[in-house]
Amino acid sequence: MIKMRIKIDVKLPPRVDTWEVALTCPKCKAKNKVTMAQVKREETVQCVGCGTKIKLIDEGKSFKQGTEKLQRALDDLERTVRRFGR
Repeated sequence: MIKMRIKIDVKLPPRVDTWEVALTCPKCKAKNKVTMAQVKREETVQCVGCGTKIKLIDEGKSFKQGTEKLQRALDDLERTVRRFGR
């Protein structure tokens, strides 16, 4: 039997808050990119197509709760993978 150490080097994506999502303008149908952090903060963004101001609303804070749960899961995964590399 041959024994060897395996180095695991996994690069997970940056923080969930920095991920971009596409938003379609209800007026002109232009595609707008917003970060998940902007949605969580319920910011008002301006459409790149027509300039309409779009208020991002997270009803019930479900988006915020979901992204925070996702970030915790990714952090746990990263810690687990790093333990394997020791």
